[in-house]
Amino acid sequence: MLLLTACQNDDKTPIKVGVLHSLTGTMAISEQPVVDATLLAIEEINARGGLLGRKIVPVIVDGKSDWPTFAREAERLIIAEKVSAIFGCWTSASRKSVKPVVEKHQNILFYPVQYEGLEQSTNIIYGGQSANQQIIPAVKWSLNHLGKRFFLVGSDYIFPYIANAIITDQLTAMGVKVAGEAYLPLGSSDTQPLIDIIIAAKPDVILNTINGDSNIAFFKALRAAGISSDKIPTLSFSIAEPEAQQLGGLIAGDYASWSYFQTIDSPENSAFVSRFKARYGNQRVISDPMQAAYTNVMIWADTVSAIDSSTPVSVLSNIKHQHRNTATGIVYQDQMNNHRWKRSRIGKARADGQFDIVWQSEHPIEPVPYPLYRTNNHWRAVERAYYDAWGGNWQHPGSAQIQSALQAAAEAKRTLALMQKNDTLILAAVEASLKRSTDDEIRAIEGSWKSLPVNAPIMLELLTGRSAQVLKQFQQQHPRLSEIFITDAHGLMLGMTSKTSDFYQADEQWWSDTYSGGAGETWQGQIEFDESSGTWGIPLYLPVKAGDGKVIAIIKAFVDIGDLIPSTGATP
Repeated sequence: MLLLTACQNDDKTPIKVGVLHSLTGTMAISEQPVVDATLLAIEEINARGGLLGRKIVPVIVDGKSDWPTFAREAERLIIAEKVSAIFGCWTSASRKSVKPVVEKHQNILFYPVQYEGLEQSTNIIYGGQSANQQIIPAVKWSLNHLGKRFFLVGSDYIFPYIANAIITDQLTAMGVKVAGEAYLPLGSSDTQPLIDIIIAAKPDVILNTINGDSNIAFFKALRAAGISSDKIPTLSFSIAEPEAQQLGGLIAGDYASWSYFQTIDSPENSAFVSRFKARYGNQRVISDPMQAAYTNVMIWADTVSAIDSSTPVSVLSNIKHQHRNTATGIVYQDQMNNHRWKRSRIGKARADGQFDIVWQSEHPIEPVPYPLYRTNNHWRAVERAYYDAWGGNWQHPGSAQIQSALQAAAEAKRTLALMQKNDTLILAAVEASLKRSTDDEIRAIEGSWKSLPVNAPIMLELLTGRSAQVLKQFQQQHPRLSEIFITDAHGLMLGMTSKTSDFYQADEQWWSDTYSGGAGETWQGQIEFDESSGTWGIPLYLPVKAGDGKVIAIIKAFVDIGDLIPSTGATP
């Protein structure tokens, strides 16, 4: 035991951590600066000797403003790079895509951004503000200081929709009605229809949850329409110093709500700002998510040092005891929900891109992930309703990237229709119906399926036989189809382009829905990650019918869309 301990203490291998943010695409304007703040914290820790006598090595990955890329890269960081933690994500869609990954592998995501709430994962440390720490105090302040008639604008994905539901509940409880509500696809610069709706609604205040560089087009259009901050002020929940710097004087006189502003007057903040500018240049500015990202690294490091271990499970078990005096003030990790006690502040934008703080909470506010206007189950149902309505996505399917993926699926479905009439497949299905395996034979094959080598007789037949040859020839002609297989009318495998997870498919809901009692129904599934093919895609399901119209086989194909979604530069 002593020898083992000595070996562990002598281990000088670096501690790898993932830094997963959008370096390209519509969210890069906000996320690239967060990467810089994250790296500053890591550099400072390494400069004083590292952690446990080991250097921290950041593995920096581009999420490309795209939620499937975030999920895919999180998986790679954990499995291939063996990181001890991941620091990253901005949009709720990217966080929600990474959440099941870190939960599956018992790793940690340190999330630095304010968000809508309605979540409490044991594998995520929420370093930003929940709605009760940012949105709710800001709406109350706006009602007291800016006006009584509110218009809600946001990007077309889950955070703005839930944020605006919370705002609507709050205003309703105060006896105030919302003047209007409208959304803009992430990355879109086509803002004129939105401006026309706002003008018609005649609000006193605009509450803004637009994210990314769409804000530039939005504020330019506001000013071009004669809507200035003194006439109809805008209070934003996702615009901070880096965005304000790029907007220039466009938002002067408007407001933002955060826990941190660079103008906080404290020794801790002055020192933090000085160190950041010394590292990155005097022209650079600091935002709340940047400060939260820096604090995330420091609180992780405090925990690792305290427990003498960087193992994710150990860190998660002990991080709830951490607190730290930061540039935004004292922050505490909540004992129950992995969120952070933080102050709320409201800043008024200046022409130089900085904010004058016009209000702040007296003390750090307890994080409440689920606002009290509805029950937790009700909030979860609301969130799920959006997800289901959007076809299993966290962004409205009208967005460009989702549309391109759905178009690819539609094209694949049209080409697959040719396979439904392929004589070889029809003949194989008919022959299979004449020599159906017994139940005992099916159970025996299914029981040994996962361990069967590819050179086993049944496996050779399914991978190289007549049906498989047709499928593979078709796949070569249509490379977007990463996997295709066909079953007979009883759900038994007839042919496949690669080994599937099961031999018997009739017990799957998709198979039953496609068979549809023998009538047959063509349909497609939701966007998903397929582990057998290793890619994001859309599953398609097609029945093969005999001359009498009876279903004799079922085809399943997986449309690879991994290259389509990142290329659009938008994020669900």
